[in-house]
Amino acid sequence: KIYIPVKEYPGYPFIGLILGPRGNTQKKLERETGARIVIRGKGSVKDGRKGFKGNDPSEDEDLHVLITGDTQEQVDAASKIITELLTPKEDAENEWKRMQLRELALINGTL
Repeated sequence: KIYIPVKEYPGYPFIGLILGPRGNTQKKLERETGARIVIRGKGSVKDGRKGFKGNDPSEDEDLHVLITGDTQEQVDAASKIITELLTPKEDAENEWKRMQLRELALINGTL
């Protein structure tokens, strides 16, 4: 469980960086590491989707990324990447964001 520093950096798009365009970054990380990556806690479910999957027992906790895997190596690999994504950077230095914007342009046909 890695906590997302939303209180220290309000307005920084942590969730967007982890999920990526249409959830593709999250899916890619799960494929590459073999670990399951889920965002949980306060603010993890968009308004209007509350009843979507029933009650989440972690919704009273601070926003965090829950990483699970079959082996410790899978969890460690995913944790390393998620920790990097949760380190705020300037847009010019943020390679993840640059890749995601390029991918989104490809999806939308505007590249």
